[in-house]
Amino acid sequence: MVQTPNTGKLEELLKPHTQAVDVLQEALKEVSEEQAEERKKKAKDLIRSALELQRQMNAAESQFNSAKKKFDKQLGKVMKQLNNMANNRPVNDGVDEEEEKDSEE
Repeated sequence: MVQTPNTGKLEELLKPHTQAVDVLQEALKEVSEEQAEERKKKAKDLIRSALELQRQMNAAESQFNSAKKKFDKQLGKVMKQLNNMANNRPVNDGVDEEEEKDSEE
C-alpha cells in the first residue's frame, strides 16, 4: 500500500472505528460461543434423558415378557383341560405332569 501523508491521516481517522468493529466482532464471537455452550449442555441433557428412557423401557419390556410367559403357561394349562373335556378325558389328565416338568425347570 502506498503511504502518503493523506493515507496516514485516513488510517488515523479510521483507527477508532476499526477498533470498535474489532470489539463488536469479539463480542459477537463470545455470544456465539456462549450460545453454542448452552446448546451443547441442552443436547447432553436430552441424550441422558433418552438413555434413561431407553433403560426404563427395556426394564418394563422384560417385566412384561416375564408376565406374558406366565400367563401363556396358565392359558396352555386351561386349554389342555378344555381339550381333555372335549375328548371325554379327565379334566386334569396330563396337566399335573406339565406342572411337574415346569417345577423341575
